[in-house]
Amino acid sequence: MLNFTLLTSFARNALVGAVATKVVDTLISSKINHKAEHIKWLRQTKFELFSDLIDDIIFLDENNFAQKSILIRKRFQILWKDT
Repeated sequence: MLNFTLLTSFARNALVGAVATKVVDTLISSKINHKAEHIKWLRQTKFELFSDLIDDIIFLDENNFAQKSILIRKRFQILWKDT
């Protein structure tokens, strides 16, 4: 009887330990993946803003200088505010 009690206690502790380990592993993996996805999103967003900024600078002429210069200034501020 003592062996059965000891065995069930050991099995219960092993099960609780395995579940706890899995939960902690899942939480840590989720946090790491979320951070990596956020970094990818931020990189892509900055790339798109930079591309738009370059397009605005390339197609700048005297007819739309005032309007484009304001747009360029705003995009430049957005692009570099987080760095």
